[in-house]
Amino acid sequence: MRPACRFSGTSPAAIVYVVRKLIWECRTIGQFVLEIITRKFVLTGAAVAVLVTLTNVILAGANDYVFEPVKTEIKSSNVATIAVRLRHKRSEKPVTDAVIVQMRIVMAHDGGAEMDAAFVPLASPEPGVYAFMAPLTMAGSWFLSIVAKVPGEPETVVGKINFRVTP
Repeated sequence: MRPACRFSGTSPAAIVYVVRKLIWECRTIGQFVLEIITRKFVLTGAAVAVLVTLTNVILAGANDYVFEPVKTEIKSSNVATIAVRLRHKRSEKPVTDAVIVQMRIVMAHDGGAEMDAAFVPLASPEPGVYAFMAPLTMAGSWFLSIVAKVPGEPETVVGKINFRVTP
């Protein structure tokens, strides 16, 4: 005995109509699936871009920052002002919320001993600039060793800046 056919006794026009409707339904479902897959790829790409950006930010270390002198020549004085700029190397933006944890100003004599100078922190003249007052009465080459803690960075940022004191 033959199994009963679902379309037995149905007109060919009705069968064509049902087949066309099924094809249309499959296309609609296919487009829907394609849209879902496309959205997933777009969201995945966006997530990867965010992760790469966050990784660069998270892995930014002390080497991503640099201290620069505002002036390389300073006039000798009992109240000379030394100003340094701390900036992020990649973005070139000034770092405004760093905390200076250590600083040393030293005059290196040619063939002689080093001379330390005391310093007093001053108010920042502009964003990312850290200023100090020190008695720099002797003309010559000096260097500033400075250590800062940048919020969010596990390591401290260390800088060595050479400058010249003129009479």
